[in-house]
Amino acid sequence: MASIHVAYLGQFTVNQSGSRIDKTNPNTPISAMLNTSMATLVIQDSTIPNTQNYPNLKSYLEAETADGYVLQHLSQNIVITYKQ
Repeated sequence: MASIHVAYLGQFTVNQSGSRIDKTNPNTPISAMLNTSMATLVIQDSTIPNTQNYPNLKSYLEAETADGYVLQHLSQNIVITYKQ
C-alpha cells in the first residue's frame, strides 16, 4: 500500500543562517529583523514526518528521499511525495 505525504509551503522571513523569524512574537527584537530575506519553507505539521522546525524545501526533499519517498508534485504552495 502506498504512503502519501502532502506538505504545504510558505514564504517566511529568515535570518542569515536560514532560520525562520517569528515576526508575531513580541519578544523578537528589531535587531533580529536586520539582514533578513524571504525563503520558501515547509510548514510544520505534526502528522507529516520531516517537517519539524520549518525546513527549507531542499532539506525536506532530501529527508523524504532518505526515507524512500519520491516527489510526485511540486507547486508554489504544496509538495506531494509518495512511497510504495
